[in-house]
Amino acid sequence: MDYKRGATPDVEGNAWGSDRLQVCAQGLILRDNGYDCDEGFAYYVASRQRIRVPFDEGLIQRTEALLIDLRGRLDRGTILPPLADSPKCPRCSLVGICLPDETNHLATGSPPPEPRRLVPAAHHVSIKSNALGSE
Repeated sequence: MDYKRGATPDVEGNAWGSDRLQVCAQGLILRDNGYDCDEGFAYYVASRQRIRVPFDEGLIQRTEALLIDLRGRLDRGTILPPLADSPKCPRCSLVGICLPDETNHLATGSPPPEPRRLVPAAHHVSIKSNALGSE
């Protein structure tokens, strides 16, 4: 089960292609570690829907092809450029590593963009009682 923040998309199969690939990659890792795994699920939190992702031959072949490409890029020391001005970037867990605005600015030599407001992950603080029993 892979949890997604957004709502179930209105696309064929009710899951983004990238979400299906991610769930399949996780399933292949489970298979490699001895688990029977023929399907996974994407759970879209905003719409509270669980979408079944069967691991059919087409999805498995596409996932494996992308993994081969990724390994090749790593071996060559090349990576894909970051997205340009994507609304997905501020909510991405990798934005602090990818640095899309900064990387695109350095690659193009264009004036720096207005700083993008990043949205930190929710931080939950629990209040514990001190030795006197008060909070």
